[in-house]
Amino acid sequence: MIKATRQFLCVKIDPGTSGWARKAAERWKIGVERKGGTFDYPVALVLSGDLSIVGWRQGFVEPPEFASFLFASAASSAGPEGGGKPKPGPAAVAWEASYEAALDTASLEGKPILLAFLDSGSDESGRMEKEAFGDAAVAELSAGFACARVDPSKPDDLHVAESYRADVEKAGVRFAFPLVVIMTKDLDFVSARSWPSAPAEIAAMMAKALGK
Repeated sequence: MIKATRQFLCVKIDPGTSGWARKAAERWKIGVERKGGTFDYPVALVLSGDLSIVGWRQGFVEPPEFASFLFASAASSAGPEGGGKPKPGPAAVAWEASYEAALDTASLEGKPILLAFLDSGSDESGRMEKEAFGDAAVAELSAGFACARVDPSKPDDLHVAESYRADVEKAGVRFAFPLVVIMTKDLDFVSARSWPSAPAEIAAMMAKALGK
C-alpha cells in the first residue's frame, strides 16, 4: 500500500469544514456523478495534474484492492507509453450534460455561461453546431465557459429559452433558433447571436465576454 501511494501527492481533506474544502468536494461530487458514479464519504479520489477525475473508491476498501486501484490509476494517468498523457487532439467544445449542469459548473468554477439553443429538428441548428462549434477558434475559447446545448423543440427547454427572450431582443438580436446566449456566472445577460453568424463572429463575441 505504501509503495502504491508513493506514486501520488496525497492530501487528506475534511469536507465537514467550510470554505475551499467543501467547495472542492462539491465540485468533485458533480464530476463523479457525471461519470455515472455515486459520491459519499469517505471517498478516495485520484486526480490528474489538471484536477480532472481519473478514478475513485468509496467507503472501506481492503488494502490489496486499494493498492491495485492506485497502481491502475497511475498507469492510466501515465498514458500508453508511460510518458505522460497522450497529446490532445483538435479542440472540441466540452458540452455540459444539461442546462442545470452548466449552471453548477459556472457557480463552482466561476466561469461565464454559453447556451446554444439548437433545435434538434432544424437543419439550420445542425449547420450552426457543425460550422460554428466545430470551428477551432470557437472550440478553444469554449474552454473558458460552462457550455450547454438547449433543445427548444422540447417543452422544458423552450421554457428556458423563452426566459431569455426579453434580454436578447433588448440587445437588438432576433429571437430565433438557432441562437447563442452568453451570461455571467450570476446569470446576468452579456450578449447573443442568432443564425446566420459566421464562426469568426461567434468567436469574437466569446473573446469579448472573456475580456480577450
